Amino acid sequence: MAQNSGRNRPSGGRRTTRQAAYGRTGRRSSPRRTTAPRSSSSARRRKKRRKQGTQLLLAYLLRAASILLILLLLWFVVKGIAGIFHPKDAETETVTEETETVTETEPETPEETEPDNRIFSNGRYIDPSRPMVALTYDDGPEPKVGNVIMDSLLEVDGRCTFFMVGNTVARSEESKAEVKRMAEEGFEVANHSYAHKYYNKLSSQEVIDDVLKCNQAIKDVCGVEPTVFRLPGGIMTDAVRNSVKMPIISWSIDTLDWKTREAAATINAVLGEDVHVQDGDIILMHELYVSTGEASKVIIQTLTNLGFQLVTVSELIQYRSGGLIEPGKQYGHFYLSDLPPEMLQAPAEGESAESTPEETFPTDGAVPESTEESSAESLPAESTASL
Repeated sequence: MAQNSGRNRPSGGRRTTRQAAYGRTGRRSSPRRTTAPRSSSSARRRKKRRKQGTQLLLAYLLRAASILLILLLLWFVVKGIAGIFHPKDAETETVTEETETVTETEPETPEETEPDNRIFSNGRYIDPSRPMVALTYDDGPEPKVGNVIMDSLLEVDGRCTFFMVGNTVARSEESKAEVKRMAEEGFEVANHSYAHKYYNKLSSQEVIDDVLKCNQAIKDVCGVEPTVFRLPGGIMTDAVRNSVKMPIISWSIDTLDWKTREAAATINAVLGEDVHVQDGDIILMHELYVSTGEASKVIIQTLTNLGFQLVTVSELIQYRSGGLIEPGKQYGHFYLSDLPPEMLQAPAEGESAESTPEETFPTDGAVPESTEESSAESLPAESTASL
């Protein structure tokens, strides 16, 4: 028994082949089965399906592109055939384009499309047969007022004359810009002395020097030399008459804007019931006051609506005196009735050129010395200082 037990149990406690196969229970254990994972085959199938789907989509896109290309080629073919059998359509398009081009260029020559008595002057057309009035502004430049006046006049194709004081035209960049704008846009730059001194207290040489100095100051800023002059205070003397070589411009309507400094009063001075503005009038205002700028808006629009053309003094001289003016002589207006008979133009329809204006100045347009001197002397110092 001892020997048998020794054979069945090897030394060292090792298990026999039978024990390893059957285990301690004495039963044979079945070997473990190893099966391939099902997930790998599913992935391959999904990858195959995606590949097939992509190929199918590319095939559809290729087919659609082919159809689109065929349709495009058919459209060009049809259009080409239509052009062969209907060549007039192309000619019509060409004629239409040429007509549009001609239409765009026609407005550049209004003289040909609208033949009349109009004359191109200072950037717009004026008609000498229609009534005209000259608005004049003294003592500038004053940009905050002058620019308002110019804006309003440009809206109605009007112009005016600015009588400026020479020592103020270059006092600031804004002043110089305003003076340049006057010259560039067709407004008249004019001489109102260099330092606003009364010429009745100056010698002939001092008068000459002052006038020339003002002309040069204005020309240095805008490149244009004034051709008309207005006296400070309107006081005419022998020294002035013999020294000033330009026409001296007075006025026929004085707004007294320097005194009232109210827009309503300035408007009433021109458009009031007792005031009768007429062809050839020269209206005096001052560029110094904001109220004058506001009043000018109304005056400009109303006079235009009444049929007046707003012109410069030089334009008024040209078309209402035939240029027959004398240097050193003072003019307060330029009425048609002042023209010599051989130069008298036919009046506009409904107007009479023979009517004599109700004015204190004589019909020859000159302002008598006695009237100017007495009126200037009777005014207080403040009034003459603004003239």
